[in-house]
Amino acid sequence: MHCLYDHSGALPTFLTVTDGKKHDVRVVKDHTFPLSPDSIVSVDKAYIDYKWLNSLNDQGIWFVTRAKSNIDYAVVGQHPISSKRILSDECISLQGPLTKTKYSKELRLIRYYDEERERL
Repeated sequence: MHCLYDHSGALPTFLTVTDGKKHDVRVVKDHTFPLSPDSIVSVDKAYIDYKWLNSLNDQGIWFVTRAKSNIDYAVVGQHPISSKRILSDECISLQGPLTKTKYSKELRLIRYYDEERERL
C-alpha cells in the first residue's frame, strides 16, 4: 500500500495498493503523486533511486529513507549529536561513479542505536 497523507486535512489524499510482484520504486515512477514543495516523503530503502530522489530535491520536496548497507560515500561534515541513541550525524556525498552523477548534492546520514531491538 502506498499512501499520500495531507497533514493539513489529516486525511489520505492518494492511495494505491499493489501486489508483492511490483517493485516499490515502480509504483512512485508509474503514478503521479500530487506533491507540493515542502512536502516530506518517507520511503523505505527499496525506493532508493538517486535520479528520482534528485528530482524530489529539485522540486523542493524533502525525503527521508534508510541507507542501504553498501552505500558508497565520503563524510564531508558533521552535525552535533543531540541524543545518546544517535551514534553519528554526518553530511555525506555519494562516491559511486553512477550514483554521484545521479545525485551530486550532500545528504545527511544519521546512525542511531535501537535499544528495543538491540541493533543499529
